Amino acid sequence: MVQPPPKVRRALGALPDAPGVYIYRNAEDEVIYVGKAISLRKRAPAHFKAPPQPYMPFSEHVDEVASLDYMETRTEIEALFLEANLIKRYQPRYNVHLKDDKRYPYIKITKETIPRISVVREEMEDGAEYFGPYTAALPTRTTVYLIQKNMGIRVCRRMNPKGCLYMHIGMCSAPCVGDIDETAYGERVRKAKMLLRGDVKALREDLETTMKALAAEQRYEEAAEVRDYLRGLERMMELQSVHLTRERDDDYIAHAVTGHMAIVFVLLVRGGKVVDKRVLRLAHGDDVPTADVLAAVIPQLYRRGGIPRTVAVPEKLPDQKTLELALTQIADRRVHITVPSRGEPLRLMRLAEKNAASYAKMERLRTQLRVEDLGLEELGKALGLPGPPHRIEAFDISHHQGDEAVASMVVFREGRPLKKDYRRFRIRNAEPGDDYGAMREVVGRRYGGSLRAKLPEPDLVLIDGGRGQLSAAGDALGQLAMRLPVAALAKEREELFVPGRSRPLEMEPDSDGVLLLRRVRDEAHRFAITYHRNRRRGALTRSRLLGVPGIGPKRTQDLLRHFGSLRGVEEATLEELEAAPGMGKASARNLWDALHGDGGTS
Repeated sequence: MVQPPPKVRRALGALPDAPGVYIYRNAEDEVIYVGKAISLRKRAPAHFKAPPQPYMPFSEHVDEVASLDYMETRTEIEALFLEANLIKRYQPRYNVHLKDDKRYPYIKITKETIPRISVVREEMEDGAEYFGPYTAALPTRTTVYLIQKNMGIRVCRRMNPKGCLYMHIGMCSAPCVGDIDETAYGERVRKAKMLLRGDVKALREDLETTMKALAAEQRYEEAAEVRDYLRGLERMMELQSVHLTRERDDDYIAHAVTGHMAIVFVLLVRGGKVVDKRVLRLAHGDDVPTADVLAAVIPQLYRRGGIPRTVAVPEKLPDQKTLELALTQIADRRVHITVPSRGEPLRLMRLAEKNAASYAKMERLRTQLRVEDLGLEELGKALGLPGPPHRIEAFDISHHQGDEAVASMVVFREGRPLKKDYRRFRIRNAEPGDDYGAMREVVGRRYGGSLRAKLPEPDLVLIDGGRGQLSAAGDALGQLAMRLPVAALAKEREELFVPGRSRPLEMEPDSDGVLLLRRVRDEAHRFAITYHRNRRRGALTRSRLLGVPGIGPKRTQDLLRHFGSLRGVEEATLEELEAAPGMGKASARNLWDALHGDGGTS
């Protein structure tokens, strides 16, 4: 497996589990690869796994990767189309097989007096109108077939004044032989284009009416044909929002806040297609309204030009008219600032907002990962370890006045919880209330028992407690002749103790290293106290039943299993108690009286 640079590793760890497009750049900030994914979190890191897979040829070049960027979409199909647009825009060197979009079919309607329709693999500058790219060839060809069959649009490469086979089988309106005039044929072509652009509502309603009428007349075969045509239209309309219903040059600007940083996300639509994005990171608190942020950002964003015809924002801005005039002067043409309220613009604004929120989340995760990396490095140096403690195992003891004593072990790998390696222990040998003995026991069981072979050794053992707990853990490791780095973090003053020192290590209580250890220690405490409370709750339940004459441990277990809980036992009638497995009338009466009072009745 190739290890990505720290910057890329942090970015990979912060990717969302959502469809989208990821962009790898080299040290010169050149886009070298664009990929699409159902799950960005799963797909983008796969290039770094060894050995390189034949279906992922870019994996052979990951050593050139210096940075990672991404863009979230709503569906995989949108990601596919956006990938094609970005590849066409950036021409990445390792996307050679995708540069001309030959993988994706288009529907082409020529610019002739009698236009023809066809499926092609390349979009050319020939005056024709192209629709797509589509997701697969078969549904695309089916769409052309259905348009040809139902609208009579010609598919022949050459005009044949004698007619063709399609004319004779009713698959063409035969404009070549004059069966339809140019005006009527042009109207059919116009409707076909409307259909391909997504304006299908009126046509769908007409088809549904026709289908019902045919079925009412018991012309079932014809009705089935209309039904199949309708289904074909539904399949065809997989054309996603990344390829829009009309050409437009718009920017959609959204805003999200994370901590003391704001994300401004700009979705760029050019020529009717989502072609790129811009991400701005601003330092400010979460108390600044979105409208104020965007009103301040927009003049800076467009001060050098590159202004679209429309700038869409999520809410009305202060001095919006003044901003419009300023942008109009810079662009030397009319520029509108709008707040989308419905339809396609609103969908694109929602997509921009979704990406802004995703980037804000990514920034939070990046900050957390950066703190974890810095914290691990700081701990490695402060504790004199060979390197950062990649695996930390932490222990805590929990009990109530010595009763139901338990211990927890939590594991953090690379500063994050590794819950599959968590373990819980019931204290077996230590005297009630002997915290040191309990710590000695549980550390001995972890590193001297069966778990020693099942789990890898940690780089650091962390004990919740002070010098006494640290000494007990050290005794257990010494008896096993194991030399593992061990430290203890006391709750009162967040002091860090290590063996061989009477005083705590001098570390700032809010340093990255101490903050990381506090997270680990607090997680061990949470895990231990949760286990202890569950055990104590069960013990209290059992003790309430065991105090009843005729109810022993076996009957207690049977009752709890039969009724599901102590509440279930308490809510049972006398007859239900008598009918429970292993219960007799006398035992049931004793239990009923104990739970409800001597005078209780069923």
